[in-house]
Amino acid sequence: MHIGPSTLRTLACVSIAGGLACSPALAQLAPKNVLVVYDSRIADSRLIAEHYAGSAAIEGATEKKPGTRPGVLTVDLAALLKDVPNSTISPGSCDYGQFCKLLRDPLRAHILKEKLQHQVRVLVLTKGLPHVIADMKNVVAGDQPQIQDQHFRSGNATGASVDSELTLLYQDLAAGEMGGPGDSLADGMIMNPSWLNTQPITFSSTEHILVKRALVCPSGRGTIWTSDPAEIEKAAGKAPFDPARILTPGDILLTARFDGPAVADVVSMLDRAKNVYFNINTQTIVLDEGDSNGLTDAAPNKELDNAAPLRGGDDLEQTRDLLKQDGRLSAAGLMYDARSGTDHFCVGPRYEWSPNAKVITRPVILISTSGSNTPGKHPTVKAGSKAGQDAGVTYGESFTWASGAIFLSIESFNARDFGGLGGWPGQQQISAFLASGGTFAIGNAQEPFSFTTPDTLPLAANFLLGDLTFVEAAWSAIPAISWQQVVIGDPLARITRSSEDINMDRTVDGKDLAAWDALDSEKDKARKDLNRDGVCDANDRAFIEHAVAINKAYAEAATR
Repeated sequence: MHIGPSTLRTLACVSIAGGLACSPALAQLAPKNVLVVYDSRIADSRLIAEHYAGSAAIEGATEKKPGTRPGVLTVDLAALLKDVPNSTISPGSCDYGQFCKLLRDPLRAHILKEKLQHQVRVLVLTKGLPHVIADMKNVVAGDQPQIQDQHFRSGNATGASVDSELTLLYQDLAAGEMGGPGDSLADGMIMNPSWLNTQPITFSSTEHILVKRALVCPSGRGTIWTSDPAEIEKAAGKAPFDPARILTPGDILLTARFDGPAVADVVSMLDRAKNVYFNINTQTIVLDEGDSNGLTDAAPNKELDNAAPLRGGDDLEQTRDLLKQDGRLSAAGLMYDARSGTDHFCVGPRYEWSPNAKVITRPVILISTSGSNTPGKHPTVKAGSKAGQDAGVTYGESFTWASGAIFLSIESFNARDFGGLGGWPGQQQISAFLASGGTFAIGNAQEPFSFTTPDTLPLAANFLLGDLTFVEAAWSAIPAISWQQVVIGDPLARITRSSEDINMDRTVDGKDLAAWDALDSEKDKARKDLNRDGVCDANDRAFIEHAVAINKAYAEAATR
């Protein structure tokens, strides 16, 4: 079974067509669409929620913090659970019953009580709340790839990340679960209807978000659940369809997490995310694949970024091609390496490395890598407190990170090290990346299999080169929900690119259009030719025009 992009494009169109027509100014994701979940009994959780939402949004707050994103909604789990016995929430891992009792059910009840089901599009979880749901039959299955594989193939893999399971907040996924293969939607994974989506989530109708789903599984074993192809065809033809058998982008919530080794790390992460500036002349994107033919293959193969059945394409090669075709990034701003070995494993200058290591000295805005899964020999740290350690567990903290840096790696447990669970031997941890100055990440809390690891292409297209918020771009990169992924970072963050910032004031508005018009096409060609095609023309001006219009739309949406 191969599930490709055409199905997802159809679902997105169905979702948009199902809602009321709306102008972009009214449809951009805004603070009022974000609900921050914290627990006042957990000091770290409360402090982080207060830093983000502002003291006025936190019951009993004694400080006067303005918040990095004032206007977001907040909810205190302690208040929701005050009459629930045994309601202590522990970080790290929980079982499915605890997930339902302490997180899903009270959050669902709160949103419905406040009639927010059509307004809240994003849930944010804070440090101290669990991020792993253990498998129902074997609590260590997610930590054991062979057991996870057995459970998945038999249609009985029920573990997930808390964050991914909450995307389907209004669904009782475990209804009917009796321990058999495919007897509930909690078995296996569900194809993410927002995967490869290029539109704001608010463009998608929430008309059917409360409808209980009855999805189909082409394998017949409860492995990958999808919308019913027959119903998709009806909807695409504007014929009456059964919404219970279709899942569109408007039918799910997006989730993000504020977590890290310490509160100070999370606070710094949120501060960096407030105004992300991508300098296309001085910053670098690192695509470190390893063991690849370097070709943009049309079919799946053994490369980790090109695995079926949930395949968006030959990911890193397609990302490389997109960045080159776009033209705005300088040649030095893209480092793609297809090969493996010590001299092809990209590392940063913060550590002294063994001979022949490939050291990237420029600030890095995005790294996407096979990491510790890169075949062959890796460099090792030569000196200091981490002397002798393999680059596979240290590369993610070795770079000079640009403010707003993003981390992706094809490593099964790179998001395990939150809530005291600890890291995974031999694999880089996102927590270390964040502590070293990183800002955004998409990771895996438990064994996800390579075909569900996040795709770089939609993240680069929608966030670095595009207009979506981080949370929208992040979930457009994730193939499956009710599975293992977590999104780390400020959901409302957006990118400002230096290419469109002609007057260099770190924002893009009408002044930049005027500044572009005033540039001389010959003397100022290096600045005026945004796409570097040798001609200063309307195509270059269009980049700025679009950025100005989108920024205006977001500003208007934030005030409504």
